[in-house]
Amino acid sequence: MLAVTVPLVLLVGAAYTILTLAQGSTPAPAAASAPAAASPSPSPSPSTLTVTGQLEVSFSSDSTIIENDLTCTSKGGYSDIREGAQVVVSDPSGRTLGLGELAYGSWSHQRGVCIFLFSVTGVQAGHPFYAVEISHRGRVQYTGEQMTHPVTLTLGD
Repeated sequence: MLAVTVPLVLLVGAAYTILTLAQGSTPAPAAASAPAAASPSPSPSPSTLTVTGQLEVSFSSDSTIIENDLTCTSKGGYSDIREGAQVVVSDPSGRTLGLGELAYGSWSHQRGVCIFLFSVTGVQAGHPFYAVEISHRGRVQYTGEQMTHPVTLTLGD
């Protein structure tokens, strides 16, 4: 009902203004409306970023298995580096900001490395430094600017 009433009031007000102007009178100034009460705006949530990158494991017969000339996996002392291994992104104090995992290994013939891609979404932006740790291999530090681009970590040679 309100939706029907509001347009009619506006239409009547507009017709009155047109008729008044047509008769040569000047319209009365519009009544000043009180400013609407400011509704509290929700505090902005911190922006987030998606950390992407790759871990390159250098080939050696002791550390890498090439499965079908396209995919690869790690073995021996590197057996923790495999599809599904945990990737942790943290802030300078060591607080975890996001978790991800390694994708399957992709063999690069030209470079002689097994490449594991990863992506960690929802990482809080705005820190001056970040750390990336894969499995239990230790934290590698990056600047906030570096984290806006894909990062590359290496293992072996």
